[in-house]
Amino acid sequence: MVVTRKAARKLAEMLLVSMTGLSLASLPAASQTSARPDVPQQVKAMAAMYAVTDYALGANERCDLFTLGEYRAMRVLNSTLKADITGRFTTQQMDALGQAKQGRQEWTSCLARANAPQAWARIDNALLLARALITAPSRMTGDPKTCPVADQGLALGKYDWPYAATVPMKTYASSPRKAEFEGLAKDLAAMIDAECAKTGKSVLMQAGFEALVHSEDIQLSLQRTKTNRTALTPVGRAIGSNVIGDEIGIWRSRLGGFIGTRGSAGLNVYRIVARGDEDVLFLNLTRPALQPQGRMFVSRQGRWTARLKSNVDAMQLQLSDGTRIDLAKLSGQGEGAFGQSEFVTPPAAIALLARKPGTVDVMLAYRVKGGDWTPFQDFGLQRPLHRLSLATLREALAWASAPMPLREDIR
Repeated sequence: MVVTRKAARKLAEMLLVSMTGLSLASLPAASQTSARPDVPQQVKAMAAMYAVTDYALGANERCDLFTLGEYRAMRVLNSTLKADITGRFTTQQMDALGQAKQGRQEWTSCLARANAPQAWARIDNALLLARALITAPSRMTGDPKTCPVADQGLALGKYDWPYAATVPMKTYASSPRKAEFEGLAKDLAAMIDAECAKTGKSVLMQAGFEALVHSEDIQLSLQRTKTNRTALTPVGRAIGSNVIGDEIGIWRSRLGGFIGTRGSAGLNVYRIVARGDEDVLFLNLTRPALQPQGRMFVSRQGRWTARLKSNVDAMQLQLSDGTRIDLAKLSGQGEGAFGQSEFVTPPAAIALLARKPGTVDVMLAYRVKGGDWTPFQDFGLQRPLHRLSLATLREALAWASAPMPLREDIR
């Protein structure tokens, strides 16, 4: 990450002490004796930000604290900052700075703000930093249209990025931390300008981009009854007909790496607003050409529901221990690739899967007109066969099912 001297001084002043209370002197005594001498204030500032994001990511595993853009900001800053400061501190100091474990331990579930003011103060600091990063592209001095978002290839103009800043701006409009927020957004914008000048693309823009993906998907989903939906930015237009909210409802964030508007191979795991036994993750089901296409959804309580754009006769979960589970067909119409069908696991099958050890893998297969069982393939160029371990599935469901804080605790 490229940091200007002016930005480093301000970030050090705002973050190193007032936000985290963290300094080299506060690290364990064993690490101080082997500390590298004369660590620049710039590096201290980056270390403070790394500690903030690491704690927040750990807490977010146990409590649904961040929306998609905020979560992406935490991940982007965490990975970038860790790479920048590794080698500038001793191993012991890096262990002290990495505070995800502490975040998980303190947030075994959602904490009430009144009962845990210190823990919430750290989350508020992380949110301030995340929202500033989301806002930063709209504060750039350079032309953002000349700098595409890294790993996405889409470059947005100066009239698009303010949409990402709408919610953060409203949040801090009358907040005592408004000046901090504005200062951080400006300084992070300077980092993006430097990043664009150096590499021709920006990783730091991913947070604002994901915030746009989130807001556009929700807006398009709310327009589902309209013949023609209206998107506000090129991000919304790139989503096209693949509006996730149409299938799982209003959502807050999704697990994993940055994918922008593209579909994702493997598990797609979402945290949604609706409580209860709702669908929270899905697998893309594909076959070459016009063969069966669709998605397999899994609910919080383990119900599997396949929705195909083809009409097949039967579907089956094939377990690596030899167990075969036939899905019940709920509906089917049309013929082959020009039809559609829906299948669901019977209640007894859900209970059976719950008793299986996590080492068991599941494959998905279909059959047409009494033919052989054919396995579904995953999304992507290589189209590997779907093989999902029950352990991976359960971990994903645990993340997706994390509780939300009380409404009065969210700021």
